[in-house]
Amino acid sequence: MEHVPLLALVVAYAVHFAGITVAMLRAYEQPAFDMSIPDQGIWLLSRFQGPFLTVAGRNLFGDHPSFIYVLLVPLYWVYPHTAALLVVQAMLLASAAVPIYLLARYLLRNWFLATCLAAAYLLNPALQQTNLEQFHVEAFETPLLALGIYAAVRWRPTLFIICVALILMCKEDAALYTVPLALWVLLRRNRNVGTVLIGASALTAAFDN
Repeated sequence: MEHVPLLALVVAYAVHFAGITVAMLRAYEQPAFDMSIPDQGIWLLSRFQGPFLTVAGRNLFGDHPSFIYVLLVPLYWVYPHTAALLVVQAMLLASAAVPIYLLARYLLRNWFLATCLAAAYLLNPALQQTNLEQFHVEAFETPLLALGIYAAVRWRPTLFIICVALILMCKEDAALYTVPLALWVLLRRNRNVGTVLIGASALTAAFDN
């Protein structure tokens, strides 16, 4: 029963902002150019075609190598619509409250304070404003960073490595997040894991640029 308030907050946020952003899309209040880039690229991938963007004149991965978009390809097999991206974004941003809650509950030993911290995250105007402005690959980074920090503190090495790998698939500057995380792990948890992930982050950043 202690988790019910958190679940209610997460669901309420996801439903509320998914509804608002989809309504904005239908009212032509979302920037057509910005929304069309991931939409066309993912649609082409879902049809097993090269993701060359006619609206931008380049490959989907030619500017920002956001390979994480590949994970959305199965969604476009079921519902190939721009609105799907906005719903996914709201769900992803809402889901970051879960690792925040779990880590706070572990450190504070108090479910109520942990719920308050998760609520503070969901009620943050900066988060909500980001959610209202088209679709961003950072929607993936936010919950992955929260989960990665949780995995580092609780020391769940497999989960931590998966989070770092997925974060590096988001954007060329993702190493700015993963290197400090891996450095903390090197100093506080496991030297080998931290060293390998710092190296992997540096190589990924060099390759993406």
